[in-house]
Amino acid sequence: MKYYIVPEENAHYYCRRGNGIYRKDVLAKTEPKLILPGGLDGFALYRNELTHIIGAAGSNDIYYIQGGRQPVKIMTGRDGIKPYDFTLTENRGRLILFYKTDYEGETLLFRCAVDEGVKPKLVSALSDGAASYCCAGGRIYYTSAENVLVSRTADARDIGPEEKLCPGAELPCCTAASGRGLLVYKCGNNIAVNGIFTAYDEYIENPVIFISGASLYLQWKSGCFIRYMTSENGSRWSDIKRYIGAGKEPQLLTIARSGGSYLCYGYDGIPFVSGKGFPVNLIPPDEKVRQELTEIKKQVHILKEEIKKINSANFFDGNEKQ
Repeated sequence: MKYYIVPEENAHYYCRRGNGIYRKDVLAKTEPKLILPGGLDGFALYRNELTHIIGAAGSNDIYYIQGGRQPVKIMTGRDGIKPYDFTLTENRGRLILFYKTDYEGETLLFRCAVDEGVKPKLVSALSDGAASYCCAGGRIYYTSAENVLVSRTADARDIGPEEKLCPGAELPCCTAASGRGLLVYKCGNNIAVNGIFTAYDEYIENPVIFISGASLYLQWKSGCFIRYMTSENGSRWSDIKRYIGAGKEPQLLTIARSGGSYLCYGYDGIPFVSGKGFPVNLIPPDEKVRQELTEIKKQVHILKEEIKKINSANFFDGNEKQ
């Protein structure tokens, strides 16, 4: 399920399956507002000076919502061809929509500019076993039908030729923030960051990468846990750490800001790590453990000092019978 956090609005956007897309003001006690009745799971949200939303409803029709206005149908759907897995991005001031459909046994990736009268154009058929994709910084990444991770330039008018990155790679996740382009993907049991194998895990699921403050964060699901690494420069990474589970299935959240969006993991709409300026009340459990150990060591030191004082005290004059 797609779940977006928009710090500049202090709002969350999410889909209740079968009911529609909702907006929740996190600072208010009001009920969530239904903004697209019947909206299907897998909608897209992009934030610049406004919040833009694309979703499908009804007979596979595609709707566009700009800055809280009423939904506008921008594309009429076709029976039996469901658009899903939407992504919105911006290039040269124009919004670009990517989405997938399944047709005659293939998963197809399309793109179109969010302008009236612009028709979708086919990008490529995707790999049967790895049909995920991502886009940022004017490029799109996906695993082709030939099972090769590729990169292409993509704007509202044209799309460039495929550039092969890694055979057999899948689950690309990319972000562009603070002038830096970051790409992470899975290749076998390895996680690669900008083409360099960075971590090994037999149970890798959905690796994500983002910048928060002055640090890079690499997160991924591993069995029931979320593992992560940090780096200050992208060259040297910390040891693999993990968050202690909260007894719930972790969510993939999107932090959507005008300065750039990124995916991260969290529970109940609360990210493990958030960008600067957005309040988060969840401290990673490993940090809590460190705090507790520090306090325990402090108390042990105090007790040792008290024992020394007791041992050095002259309670008897040496002639007292024991």
